Amino acid sequence: MDALLSFFKEVLLEGSFVPNSFYEAKKVLCDLGLGYTKIDACRNDCILYWRDYADVQACPKCGKSRWKFEEHRGTKVAHKILRHFPIKPRLQRLYMARETTKKMRWHKEENIDDGVLRHPSDSIAWKSFDARHPTFSAELRNVRLGLAKLKELWDGIETYDAHSKSNFLMRVAIIWTINDFPAYGNLSGWSTKGKSACPCCHKDTQSTFLHSKLCYMGHRRFLPMDHPCRRSRALFDGKVEMGVVPNPLIGDEALVQLQALGNVTFGKGQKRKRDVHNNAYNWKKKSIFFQLPYWKSLMLRHNLDVMHIERNVSDNILSTVMNMVGKTKDTLKSRYDLMDLGIRQRLHPIDDGNNILLPAACYALSAEEKLKVCSFLANLKVPDAFSSNISRCVNVQEKNIHGLKCHDHHVWLQDIFPVAIRGLLPKEVCDSIIALGKFFKNIYSKCLTIEDLDILEAEIPVILTKLQLVFPPDFFDVMVHLPIHLPSEAKLGGPAQYQNMYPIER
Repeated sequence: MDALLSFFKEVLLEGSFVPNSFYEAKKVLCDLGLGYTKIDACRNDCILYWRDYADVQACPKCGKSRWKFEEHRGTKVAHKILRHFPIKPRLQRLYMARETTKKMRWHKEENIDDGVLRHPSDSIAWKSFDARHPTFSAELRNVRLGLAKLKELWDGIETYDAHSKSNFLMRVAIIWTINDFPAYGNLSGWSTKGKSACPCCHKDTQSTFLHSKLCYMGHRRFLPMDHPCRRSRALFDGKVEMGVVPNPLIGDEALVQLQALGNVTFGKGQKRKRDVHNNAYNWKKKSIFFQLPYWKSLMLRHNLDVMHIERNVSDNILSTVMNMVGKTKDTLKSRYDLMDLGIRQRLHPIDDGNNILLPAACYALSAEEKLKVCSFLANLKVPDAFSSNISRCVNVQEKNIHGLKCHDHHVWLQDIFPVAIRGLLPKEVCDSIIALGKFFKNIYSKCLTIEDLDILEAEIPVILTKLQLVFPPDFFDVMVHLPIHLPSEAKLGGPAQYQNMYPIER
């Protein structure tokens, strides 16, 4: 590192500041408020040696020593160290630039309230938070964070505003979190696996355990009560669907369920112990966010990540339609699922005594049709910055598509695939896939109205029900079920572009 700094001193213009050593560079960063603090941690991740545990020499939970001896240094050091980046100075620095400070007030001073959802401040959850906490919303410059660890900042810290050239008491609130689905389970405490994996349907999640795995096909209860698919027995599971849409889980109800969970012990090298009661449902722990005084009153605590949902749905469609080995949802087990449900007899496996034959499905392309799709993609030309070079992900000879990233699936499902499969798949298959791509295209609109979202909320259960008439049960994992909740979440949190992982992972 010191050699690299010397190189920069030689090539940069005279008068440019370059530290003489890595140590001096770190000092400059610390002076700018960009440093970090080191906090010792238990080797089994039980505790941080911080605050009440700052002077403890061994973990009070697992009994392991805080220290280890390093021979080359001849001294003892901590087994594990957490590098903590304090967020207070980072937030205060936002107000040190005039232009940035002015933009921090945009949502209150310049946003036009015309019923169109352009920004999270237009959403129902944001307005509900301001109505419940008028003291917080009265100060325009207070900060609402998507994710932070700042219990003490709810009380406020004095901060200088470069735009108004005055000090004010900055208060910070976590209005919701943005994360992928596995992290959703870690932060919320609700397990995103098992028979109640959907955190929006919570205890009322409809799932069926078949030969292949758990399948989530309870989409008919989101249809109007007079919809003919609700009464159709032969096309689905032999039952009439008279269920209703589950009510959202409010904070008070969640706390009542969490009381039945009991104590949970965390740490490596030991099993998690918890006293589980039937009323605890799919809860694995009580989220630390419930320590915030306003957390239980929030209408939207955790966002479903639209980016990864779309990516997984697109991957399921692509691998099944292209019949990719090891990834397709059209397997022998999924055909036995159809036998168990007593539906689509023409697709049931045929045992001829020597082999088990799988009849051709309408949703799977033949070898000749796959060649046409791959040739189409290999010669595809798109505008600059529209997508990556998808032709690099196509192997025409092997008739295979691989290596698509999240944004590739984004443009693939919405714009490319509907063109590629037109005329190759039956109308009922094409129409369902095209409608699903159109749904995601609409949910990603920069400007939405409540009326637009009401239409999408009515369309998505119909789309998923039509897909259920086409694809095998194995196709319907929890990620295929989650789009049914995206319109209602957009009403609460605003446009999907502010609710997904694209800006965070970028």
